[in-house]
Amino acid sequence: MGNNRIKLDKIIEINPISKDIHDKLTIGNFNNLFYVFLKVKMLQGLSDVTLNDYRRYKKTLDYYLKQVLGLEESMMLKVEYFIEYINFMKLQKKYSNNTINIRLRYIKSYLNWLKEEEYLKENFNKKIKLMKTPKDTITALDAGQVKKLLKQIDTTTFTGLRDYTLFLTILDTGIRIKEALALEVEDINLNDSIVTVKATNSKTRTERFLPISKRVARLLNELIKISNKNNSNYVFINEYGMPSCYLGVRSAMNRYSQKAGFRCTLYMLRHTYATNAVKAGMDIFSLQRIMGHTELSTTRKYVQLDTKTIQEKHRQANVLEKLLE
Repeated sequence: MGNNRIKLDKIIEINPISKDIHDKLTIGNFNNLFYVFLKVKMLQGLSDVTLNDYRRYKKTLDYYLKQVLGLEESMMLKVEYFIEYINFMKLQKKYSNNTINIRLRYIKSYLNWLKEEEYLKENFNKKIKLMKTPKDTITALDAGQVKKLLKQIDTTTFTGLRDYTLFLTILDTGIRIKEALALEVEDINLNDSIVTVKATNSKTRTERFLPISKRVARLLNELIKISNKNNSNYVFINEYGMPSCYLGVRSAMNRYSQKAGFRCTLYMLRHTYATNAVKAGMDIFSLQRIMGHTELSTTRKYVQLDTKTIQEKHRQANVLEKLLE
């Protein structure tokens, strides 16, 4: 049962499509070439998580083109359809600008590949613009909010214990939610209190090792015992012994945060770890390595220090007085 991990569906083989179609790319060709694009990305070493994200967001676009606009596969692909898709997500679905941008980035990557490979004559991405979002607006929970959120979880049930352990693991290590859900029993070293994020499960395809606290180690040990009883290789499983899915855990977080009386997402737990790690004195380079970021600028976006903390850091640094001593 533990080996039944949901993986990307087998990419089907298709007949090569002539690049002479660049001036007459149909929606059908657009759909078929996507499998070629996925194969290229797979060979480039992208993780299963990222490949599945490509597939998921392409599927939502397909639904819009076929079910909402009613387009046939024989019709020509037009950039206007993508602009209308953005309006649909914003006005009809009421998605936030950040959510829209996440979906668009995957689609724009595919469109960019089509242009580079000369399947598209027109550069669609010049007209498909990301939504404007405020910079550095990611917020972290304070200590009171963390405690209030955790109090909403009934740890006397298996599902509650799993969610509680998952949330604490993220707060303790800054691990990405999808990396956490992919953790297997063999990835947990209880003796050394280390969690291994395999390269195959890492967003950046780089293996990294995350120290864990004694509290989280004890909780993970309890889940491992349950996984072993259910013949599962995965640490975070559902009540049926199958690997927990992101959508299910996200739904649970929505319920807990609603009961707590404030908005909280799974990603905010990761932000909370990063912010508090810096407050506790962790240097930004160590944090970058733990968070699994390839660029330091990405790490900076996760760290939001409040005014009081900045004032205290300023007082501790005491730069001017030290210069004038």
